[in-house]
Amino acid sequence: MIHGYMISSSDSQDVSAQLKAAGCEKIHRDTRGTAKTERVRRRRAIGELNSGDVLIVARLNQIADSTLDLVSTLTAITDRKAVFRSLADPWADTSLRGARLLTMLEGITAFERDVRSARTEAGQARAVARGVKLGRKPKLTPKQEQDALRRRKRGETLATIAESYNVSHSTISRLVA
Repeated sequence: MIHGYMISSSDSQDVSAQLKAAGCEKIHRDTRGTAKTERVRRRRAIGELNSGDVLIVARLNQIADSTLDLVSTLTAITDRKAVFRSLADPWADTSLRGARLLTMLEGITAFERDVRSARTEAGQARAVARGVKLGRKPKLTPKQEQDALRRRKRGETLATIAESYNVSHSTISRLVA
């Protein structure tokens, strides 16, 4: 069976006629405003694929929003032993040539993750050098912490101290003298 998939945000982006002309017997459609993790019909379309079925899109941006998303989507399609085709991007398919492309894309995706990670670490190091404190803002001021520690030494319960500062008892229990 030949399936079509599309994402649209307006009627001007309706490519269902192109997909029907390409032989699609069933067209699955999500709307652009939906978060990519909630693409229910894309998940359903891939879930319906059987060995030898074909999933066609008009353009690659209709099936994925990023290289990582494209790699994971194409992997899911090939895992089902189905074929993927893009009408506007004939180089992006799941043939032997497409499998090589998928391997290259996986490498590019890993590279993108490494670059993003390195940039994040470098940015954090620069921030620390400027004196920025990373992480969550403390729930208690240093003065409140000292006061809470004094109250603990006097024997007040964690729950009572925590309630007075509107924090959990675990916050108080983690304080170190």
